[in-house]
Amino acid sequence: MKKLQKILAVLLALMMVFAFVGCGGDDQTADDQTDDQATEEQADESGDAEPQVSGDFPESVYVSLDGTPVRPGTNFEDIKDAIGTEIADPVTNEPCDPAMEGPETDYFYDGYTVTVEEDGNVRIVSVDQSTGSADAAFFCGSVRLGDSVDMVKEIMGEDWEIEEDESFLIYYFDSGNLMFYKDEEGNETITGYVMSGY
Repeated sequence: MKKLQKILAVLLALMMVFAFVGCGGDDQTADDQTDDQATEEQADESGDAEPQVSGDFPESVYVSLDGTPVRPGTNFEDIKDAIGTEIADPVTNEPCDPAMEGPETDYFYDGYTVTVEEDGNVRIVSVDQSTGSADAAFFCGSVRLGDSVDMVKEIMGEDWEIEEDESFLIYYFDSGNLMFYKDEEGNETITGYVMSGY
């Protein structure tokens, strides 16, 4: 009888050890998951994560400012710290378009300007080589200032309503437009562009 009790005691002890190890493993997994979540949150805060683009502009059409995609409808506070250093104080004015309500604020950077509506969303992004280097600014991830008009047409495709003359090329969308300024010397190169939401 004592022998049976000893065997049962040993078996019970082994079961407790396995149960303890199993619980410890679960705790470790939970700790690992917590650490992974914290790492992801830190990446989001540091700007290492993929920036999110919002708004109802076509997905493929955006301006990349210092690696951050921006288009009309993007919340300005979400991107402000990531798109570079302002070179002048912001200016707030009543909008030129009478259909727009409330004041708009222009934020000035090296080579580009971001116009933000009263609700905090971007309405206009304008890029112009005459206002700075604009090396970090390009649209659709592909076209930079100085590239050819033909290259723009090839990348944009023919799915949009287009207007063109000697000085500009405009693509119209349901929620805005994208205007490219052509070189005044007739070289058919892009010297600036304006992405505007309605």
